[in-house]
Amino acid sequence: MSRSVWKGVIKEKENKEKIIERNRTIVPEDVGKTVKIKTGLFKDEKNYKNIIITTRHIGHKYGEYAITKQPAIYKKNTKGKK
Repeated sequence: MSRSVWKGVIKEKENKEKIIERNRTIVPEDVGKTVKIKTGLFKDEKNYKNIIITTRHIGHKYGEYAITKQPAIYKKNTKGKK
């Protein structure tokens, strides 16, 4: 049986590999893949960064391309100044 027209086309999900070990070295077999590199301690999807591996990434570590620390945000001190 075929799929009914009103349901639409089934979209294939992108198979993105999740990288938790940030100290792994990128090898030539990984070129062209899209991977998610972990950036934090929690298991949320927002703590992963999508990276497309190219030839210039070979020999580097996965952790070099996903920053784990948040930049410091300093508030202005408005007391005492007029």
